[in-house]
Amino acid sequence: MGTVDPRLQALARASLDADCPEGYALELTHGAVDGIERLLAAWLLPGDRIAVEDPCFLGSLNVLNAVGHAPLPVTVDAHGMQVESLRQALEAGARAVLLTPRAHNPTGASLDAKRARALRQLLAAYPQVAVLVDDHYALLSQQAYHSVLPLDGRRWALLRSLSKPLGPDLRLAWLACDDETAMRLRLRLASGTGWVSHLLQDAATSVLASATQRAKIASAGERYQQRLQSLQELLRVRGVPTPLPMEGLNLWLPLPADSHPQVLALAARGWHVRAGEVFAVAAPGHGLRITCAALGAAQLRQLADDLAAVCSL
Repeated sequence: MGTVDPRLQALARASLDADCPEGYALELTHGAVDGIERLLAAWLLPGDRIAVEDPCFLGSLNVLNAVGHAPLPVTVDAHGMQVESLRQALEAGARAVLLTPRAHNPTGASLDAKRARALRQLLAAYPQVAVLVDDHYALLSQQAYHSVLPLDGRRWALLRSLSKPLGPDLRLAWLACDDETAMRLRLRLASGTGWVSHLLQDAATSVLASATQRAKIASAGERYQQRLQSLQELLRVRGVPTPLPMEGLNLWLPLPADSHPQVLALAARGWHVRAGEVFAVAAPGHGLRITCAALGAAQLRQLADDLAAVCSL
């Protein structure tokens, strides 16, 4: 804790206290993906199985592939991880679960209270399984946070990124966890970079301590959601339905078959989108991930026209 600026620590606890078990430890990492890598290294050995969403955030998949963990796919619907699919992964020997409670990337799904409660009840039957909650979109989210953490003394961690609201070059994330996990993280950090840059901490603190800047962050989250919903509605009236509800910087457009014809056709029209297959763990993952958070009204209309045109390919 000595490497965490006291002002930033106070801001972090104001965000985390209501959503964490009492007496939790607070750490910093160089962004959410760095936190995921450090946590899995602290908890698991190469070859260990970990339950992940399918489709799964590409950064998380890259971490798993780099360190040699075996991902067990858990299907996702509009309300996040599906309970029976997670049960199958736990029965198959998962030693940890990596879960996104809000703005899942790529699908935009968020847990509702009913799904979170069901997942929490299921996890309570597996106290040996570590739970990593990647709440990367927390500071921009328009959705309520619903915890899946059983209060049973297991290994757990909750990550909240500051890079999403403050900018991708400000690589910081708050990490709340149990005491044993915190000790392992500190030992791992001590043998490497030693601490998270105090210049970055000062920059983050200056922004988050300002009521004016916090209002701008809240307004940005609202605008991102409005643009996403606007694109969904524009697609709906053009006969292209998308899953509801959805949140985040991206729109997820499922497709019945390989997405590469649509990716190439959109590139010819000036749009760069991500093929959904790269997010797949086991299922084919056909679809398009389309980042729409920075698009204006005219651009959204043109994008909707072009998506409707290429979806027939």
